Amino acid sequence: MHKLFPLLLIVSIVTACSNSDKNREEENKKIIERVFEELINQKKVENIEVYYIPDVVDHSAWPGQAPGREGLKQAVTDFHKSYRDLEVKVDEVIATGNKVVTRETWKGVNNTTSKPVTGTVMHIFQLDNGKVTDEWSEGWEWLQ
Repeated sequence: MHKLFPLLLIVSIVTACSNSDKNREEENKKIIERVFEELINQKKVENIEVYYIPDVVDHSAWPGQAPGREGLKQAVTDFHKSYRDLEVKVDEVIATGNKVVTRETWKGVNNTTSKPVTGTVMHIFQLDNGKVTDEWSEGWEWLQ
């Protein structure tokens, strides 16, 4: 038993860390689902401050987009101005470590043409302490 104690201690530490990682990943997934629900579907653009660090890096920024949280606020606000009845549905969400990957379906009506638009977009979010530090996205071609 005396020789087994260190092994049992290691196993319990690894298990605790593994459970902690899984809990963090699940919480990160919930955070990102709330991001889409609140910022896009509910138009609560001010909640960017809740979910993003001030100097967040948007690796897929629109041309001319200001850096950080303020740039994201303006991009989301402009998006809402350009597309009425905007709605996003998260189709898939995967978390590993501090990253969350989503595939979403976006729908809305172009305010200039009054034509409905639908498209699929993929995002990668990196989080630290429950806040987005980096964001990447692909698949915006359907807006053209």
